[in-house]
Amino acid sequence: MLMKQSRGRRILCRKLVSALLPALFLPLVSYATVCVDRVYNEAHLSLSLCQNHSGFNETRALLFKGRAFILNQYIEKLIRAGKLQDKKVNVQIDDQALTYSHLEITQNKSGYYLHISGYPDLDMLAGYVYWFAEKRNKPVYIAYETYNNGNWNEQEIARVNARLRSPGIEAFAHENVTVWQEGNMKMVYANDETHYAYAGNKLAVKTNCNLPVQVPRRVTDTVDRWLLVQSDSAFLYENGRQSLALAFPAKDRAYEDFGVSLRNGRVDFCWGGCQEDEHKPFRSVVFYFLRSDNKFYVVPPDQR
Repeated sequence: MLMKQSRGRRILCRKLVSALLPALFLPLVSYATVCVDRVYNEAHLSLSLCQNHSGFNETRALLFKGRAFILNQYIEKLIRAGKLQDKKVNVQIDDQALTYSHLEITQNKSGYYLHISGYPDLDMLAGYVYWFAEKRNKPVYIAYETYNNGNWNEQEIARVNARLRSPGIEAFAHENVTVWQEGNMKMVYANDETHYAYAGNKLAVKTNCNLPVQVPRRVTDTVDRWLLVQSDSAFLYENGRQSLALAFPAKDRAYEDFGVSLRNGRVDFCWGGCQEDEHKPFRSVVFYFLRSDNKFYVVPPDQR
């Protein structure tokens, strides 16, 4: 009798979670001031990405923009094949720095729901989507509230991930998707990676820091100058060709986007925003570029 009652409570609990899930899911999109959100809406998919405010990269957000575009095509294929119902797939991805490990995979009449910590790649995201297509799979609820037994959550999530499969996703993976563009400069997603391209030519700069910054042009200027930054270096590109490089000291390597300020032919790159005050007008500037000299300059640490 006790076993039947216990099983009945579990079934009731699962039904309640399924019924309440949309209401519980939506508030998770916002984490007050510690979370920088990006939401990508497609025809069959809504993907919300929460990054820690300290450690935010716009380029990482655009990587997931590309993943959302491809994942939406994969979902459409599964719907047409009758493997998924025609209802929205809702994905919430949380920065691992903000929460304990968790994974929730469930659905109701309104949609499919995935809530995960960490940054899953395209294959893993497609695998979670295909989880819904395999009727034998059950809902998964490994919540951060249950994180009280060391690495229990990680072990349970690893067991789920070991069962993931995403047949057919490779048909979409090679497509080039422009996720950002300004003038001749663009950021392209393909093969679950991103790269920069100028006038169609791929550039050898890692996309792990700020988006490219165009140097303001004079009226008579015929050179199109762009500043490209990766975590350990900065580069000047002129008309699509690298003409200058600046390597950062180890202590100045970027683990989040720099603040950027453009004024009077000068481009400042700052930690924590380019704040100024009357005592230290450039106190947060790490390095800057002067158009008049066509050079980078590093600000000494005691002058920041």
